[in-house]
Amino acid sequence: MSNLARRLRMAGGIRPSYPALVLADCPFAYYRLNETSGTVAADSSGHGLDGTYQAGVTLAAGLLLPNGAGSYASLAGASNSYIDISAAVQFCAGAIWTAECWVNLAAYTNAGANGAYPPCTGARFLGNTTWTGGSNRQGGLDWGIQHQNQGGQADAIYYWTGNNAQYFSANYTAAPVGTVAHYVYVMNGTGLSHPPSIYVNSQLVANAGNANLLNAPTIQATLQIGSIGWNFGPLEGLIGEVAVYGYALTARQVRNHYNAGMAV
Repeated sequence: MSNLARRLRMAGGIRPSYPALVLADCPFAYYRLNETSGTVAADSSGHGLDGTYQAGVTLAAGLLLPNGAGSYASLAGASNSYIDISAAVQFCAGAIWTAECWVNLAAYTNAGANGAYPPCTGARFLGNTTWTGGSNRQGGLDWGIQHQNQGGQADAIYYWTGNNAQYFSANYTAAPVGTVAHYVYVMNGTGLSHPPSIYVNSQLVANAGNANLLNAPTIQATLQIGSIGWNFGPLEGLIGEVAVYGYALTARQVRNHYNAGMAV
């Protein structure tokens, strides 16, 4: 917990709210995705990196944080159902960074790779334009859940940046469809000596990838929440509290965020 977060907790013995705790940890950008109208996905970090809801997004569709106030955006698993946050694309310009979100998936959908390597299904949390149509792909950021993959991955949290540049958790570490879950991916650097840290509901899950293949993503002009990627289908379900950081969250910070979100 940051010093500011500790001060918030000590003020009258009151536990800080989830947004206050995230902001105390200085995100590069923070999209709560709890708007009730309009097309602007506000960046709550104070950095002015607002995003844009696309036409297929339904606002204030359902709850995510247990005992939390407010409803969150629902994505339809369709090509026009995502949030553009390209203003924040530089968050992963360095070799160390973190991405975080809360989701409740309704289903898994076909990935861009499905036409070339069926079956390939999943849900993308965050990414660039990695699938360019047909069997065409390009390097970039892909982060989400692979439900099925021709390489043998099943319900694994997966990170991909290009040909053979990938990392993933052990199979069946993703939360079941229809349940609220907190996902955090911490990029600790590149190469064999810097494996990432992958958390599901504050628990560090087993890794199954080869860190020697781990690369930093190619910086593109686009960055989107919930759109289709080469390895993942477009997200179908609720998503909110998306935060990205230009540094590595610690295990304690991840646990504090999860506990605050669960109000425990």
